[in-house]
Amino acid sequence: MPATPHSRLRTLGPPHEPDGLGPLRRELAAQTRRVEETLLNLDNLIAPADWLDAGDGFPGFGTWRWNRPGTRTQDPTRAPITYLNEEEWRQHVALARDLCQRNHLALGFRDHVANFIGPVSVSFVLRGQSPGASASGPIDADGDGEPDVDPIVKEATQVWDEWRELAEWGEGEHDREAECRTRLIVEGECTLRFFTGDARSNGLPHVRHVEPELIRTPPGASTTDPWGWGIKCTDDDDECEQALWLCRPDNPDDGREVRASEYVRAKANVDRTVKRGLSDFFAVAEHLRKVLGLLDNMGHVARLQSAIAWWEQYPTATEAQVRAMIQAGTDYSRPKAAPGSPARTTDVQNYEPGSIIRTEAGRQVQPGPVATGVAGYAQVEALLLRAVGFRWGCPSYFSGDADATFASVLVTGSPFVRITEARQDKVKGFARAVARRVLEFCERTGRLPRGTTQRVRPIATARPIIIADEEKQARTFLALYQQNCADPIEFIRATGPRPQSSRRQHRRLAQEVPAPKHRG
Repeated sequence: MPATPHSRLRTLGPPHEPDGLGPLRRELAAQTRRVEETLLNLDNLIAPADWLDAGDGFPGFGTWRWNRPGTRTQDPTRAPITYLNEEEWRQHVALARDLCQRNHLALGFRDHVANFIGPVSVSFVLRGQSPGASASGPIDADGDGEPDVDPIVKEATQVWDEWRELAEWGEGEHDREAECRTRLIVEGECTLRFFTGDARSNGLPHVRHVEPELIRTPPGASTTDPWGWGIKCTDDDDECEQALWLCRPDNPDDGREVRASEYVRAKANVDRTVKRGLSDFFAVAEHLRKVLGLLDNMGHVARLQSAIAWWEQYPTATEAQVRAMIQAGTDYSRPKAAPGSPARTTDVQNYEPGSIIRTEAGRQVQPGPVATGVAGYAQVEALLLRAVGFRWGCPSYFSGDADATFASVLVTGSPFVRITEARQDKVKGFARAVARRVLEFCERTGRLPRGTTQRVRPIATARPIIIADEEKQARTFLALYQQNCADPIEFIRATGPRPQSSRRQHRRLAQEVPAPKHRG
């Protein structure tokens, strides 16, 4: 009976919910949105739209797909690229690592570039003196045939050598210095955190790598705040870095502040006002994937075609009879994973080496693209590799072209040498910052006297890239040395050995190299 205004019957309302169910529903909805956004961003990163690849718009990663970049006044977050948020930036780091693990072409470019940058040797000199003459003065008070070293320089050098062994810097099974070079190329930045030394380390500081994903905007802050992207800068100076926010690996909402005096950080491919670095592979990752896919497709089809010995035609057999013979030769059937038709199957026939194909009379057989177009595909592959190699100034040798020997491009002024020398300068700056931080921590523990960092400065030297004519370099050095225009210590550093590691090098140098003639 329907309820009337005078009836005592009431319409039932919604059922009562427990007090804790509402917050759980809201949290579930928020987490669901976050997962959907993450999956959408990941889909954009792995499979970008075709019109972006075609160059019709501004290519790159991101959810919004802007057709033009924004200015830095429009985007005050100091992001590496204006259409990248923090989550997408972290995904770009993960994809760059994955590329260098699964794509042998990317792995080769990474190792070649990192190895040509090479290790950097560090020595210490007194402040205010030239690099060549400050590490060792002209006085030989002890009469050992070698110039005396300033005591404070000697202490700093000894501490640095001991710390290198402790931290596996430039040595050891897992060379930390080499890892810094590869991280800078792949991840776009490298951060080393230092810890105060103890009795086990003899007062030398401990050092650990900081994963870039752990540096992020702290809870309650946004990317437009001074703490944006996990890097705190002063309000009126974007170049003055004060601290970073380091979250816990098991709980990103929990973390701590790390002062700038406790770490050393380097960024790549961005300006100094930008807070995070950008991977070298950001601009070429898609091309490397396409080249590898091209090689995989060509190799797969060529493998199948190479297993076929010849074709056989039966003049009197019908198509049905030939189909029956083919069906009888099927090895197995498997489900055909087609959208909307999960129940379909496809017949698979493997061709063993020397297989014979049988067909009815009159069937026309056309060779596949790989059978006739290998030369064209190889040209496309070489073209793409040359385009990717242009990112690092790599010569055509890297793309497999044999039009020039590898040594012929390692000459002064070549693009590869210039770009690699610029990268060496960046790595040398990072090594100097690491050396200064080591001395500062040694002062805190009393391993070095107070004020050591104000009295000495580190000098970084990278090995030469030009290896085409070493004899010519040696003759040039001797000519400059005889005119008092070159320092033998610096020449030894530049050619690889560390002169302070062996006294025999100094004695041999004094015997083989005549003293320069002083002009009256």
